[in-house]
Order: sequence, then C-alpha cells, then structure tokens
Amino acid sequence: MEEQYVGDRVHNSESPISDDLGQLLRHWRERLDHRRIPGVDGSRRRLKPGLTQAEVAHLTGVAESWYRQLEGNRPRPVSEDFLQRLAMTLRLDEAERVILFQLSLGRTPPPTEPLLNRAQMRI
Repeated sequence: MEEQYVGDRVHNSESPISDDLGQLLRHWRERLDHRRIPGVDGSRRRLKPGLTQAEVAHLTGVAESWYRQLEGNRPRPVSEDFLQRLAMTLRLDEAERVILFQLSLGRTPPPTEPLLNRAQMRI
C-alpha cells in the first residue's frame, strides 16, 4: 500500500486523495484575513474567520452554488484558468498550488510567470 503526503496528512492508495479537496479549500479559505482582501467588505463582524464561500465565488468569477458544490466534494469540471484565479484568491504558495492542481486535474500546474521588477515596469 503506497502512502502519499498532502500537507500534514498521510493518504494510502486505497483512499482517493481528491476527497480532501473540499477540506483543503475550506482550510485555505478560513485562514485568510478578510480585512486584507481587496473587494471584500472588511468592516462587518464575522462569526467565523476567513472568507465566505460567497466571497470566494465572487472573487473567482463563479456562481456561489457552483463553488459550494466544489468545496462540498461534488465533482465539478474546472479549468486551469479557474484554478489559477482560485490559487490567487486563496493566496496559495507554490506547494499549495501544486496540491490544488493535482487534486483537481491530476497534474501539476503550468509554471508561474515571474513578476516584473520595478525597473522593467518603467521601460
């Protein structure tokens, strides 16, 4: 039985790793400070930490019900473009982005383009 590590969890080959996508999406969403995310009302008091499903859906350009189903582990077709937007919205680092693509599409993401430095932007 082969084991795979995702985050701090061990998965064996008998349990599909994709079952954890919804749990990871919730974790990544809840760890964000909503007051630091442009486009999100930071003035309201919250009962739970992080962004709401509705806010993630709005920021990534999908319907709230569609995102809710994705986070609920109901299979949804996803595109690379959507996953890139989701990774940016959830402020994923490169390792988390790889996990997101592996769980969603079964492959690694395309390389990210390096940000231009200030000197290149002035040209």
